[in-house]
Amino acid sequence: MMRASNDRHTRLEVLRGVSWLFPWSAGLAGALTLSCGSSSAGSPAASTEGGGLTYDTNAPSSACGSSSAAPGTKTVQVMSGGLSRSYILHIPPGYDGKPAPLVINMHGFLSSASQQEAWSAMDTVADSENFVVVYPNGAGMPSSWNAGSCCEYNDPSRDDVAFITTVIDDVAQSTCIALDRVYATGMSNGGFMSQNLGCNLSDRIAAIGPVSGVLGVAPEDCMPGRAIPVMEFHGTADPLVPYDGGAASAELWSFVYPNTPPPEFASVADTISFWRTQDGCGATPQQTYSNGNATCETYSGCQGGAVVTLCTIAGGGHTWPGGSTTALPAVATAITGPMTQSINASSQLWEFFKGYKLPSGFDGGVTATPPYLDYPWPPEGDASDAGGATSDAGGGGGDGGV
Repeated sequence: MMRASNDRHTRLEVLRGVSWLFPWSAGLAGALTLSCGSSSAGSPAASTEGGGLTYDTNAPSSACGSSSAAPGTKTVQVMSGGLSRSYILHIPPGYDGKPAPLVINMHGFLSSASQQEAWSAMDTVADSENFVVVYPNGAGMPSSWNAGSCCEYNDPSRDDVAFITTVIDDVAQSTCIALDRVYATGMSNGGFMSQNLGCNLSDRIAAIGPVSGVLGVAPEDCMPGRAIPVMEFHGTADPLVPYDGGAASAELWSFVYPNTPPPEFASVADTISFWRTQDGCGATPQQTYSNGNATCETYSGCQGGAVVTLCTIAGGGHTWPGGSTTALPAVATAITGPMTQSINASSQLWEFFKGYKLPSGFDGGVTATPPYLDYPWPPEGDASDAGGATSDAGGGGGDGGV
């Protein structure tokens, strides 16, 4: 995988030199030295009855009623596929042993659970809305997720879907969660992985929210047993996962795989078209959010009340919209491109996710009933205007900072 010794040394020095720019690059350099992520029908999603924010569920986990879990953040080790794996578990301060939703938030290629936790700033949303978040760590060297076209190229047989299943089961045994309210999101390679989970873990994942990551699984291999609610975020100037599809930046790619051309990725349009068709949605989207350079369009009329929403960031880079301004220095935009202030992906994803839960008894079979919908997305009657945002169908605010 490596070039001649002098080229290898040069690349290591480059990675070390930008370690202040990307926290993961210092670790990568060391690794290369060694071895070459409203209610119109039915009950509301959440209530404050009894003082705390709680969510209705048909599937409380085994820890409910006996959980000793306490609010806070910790790293948990598990075994999966013969490998020692880990994840960061964040339990909000309002957790009181009642079933809480679970969001799985996966990092990008070369990154880590801790960096994704900092960059996405989802803990803040979880603390406000009383849901649990896990940030799993990828595997391999460089750290990655095996999500089809991105980005595990050394061990494509590794089963990361099984690992995420293990994470869900492990959390369910220690923490009272709503097993029908488990959602998947992720950045870049983690976004690809959330797409993969929508394809191959539809009996456990109620909805997905990829950020800067397209469908990496061959369409013919993506056969979920039901309509999958999808909310995707992507910048039109993304240099690593191009909005219009095609190869990643060869210059950036060569630092990791110098003798291998960059992979070809599906376009955002093809990804959304796949999910729209798979879910049986209408052909014409409705604009549901507009603020600054962020615009969201939603395809509705899908099976079982699911929708497919695409939030496009005009001129946006390979970033987490509305993410932490301190997780990465501003000069990182020279590589990743700019991060928008016009929408907060973490907040908007939660507003989207909480409208969905798995139907009672769903087992992932192709004859299963469509997903249970607590309320339509966007929520009816929510015409909030945050920072000048407009939401024709009540898409909410979301003026998250950069």
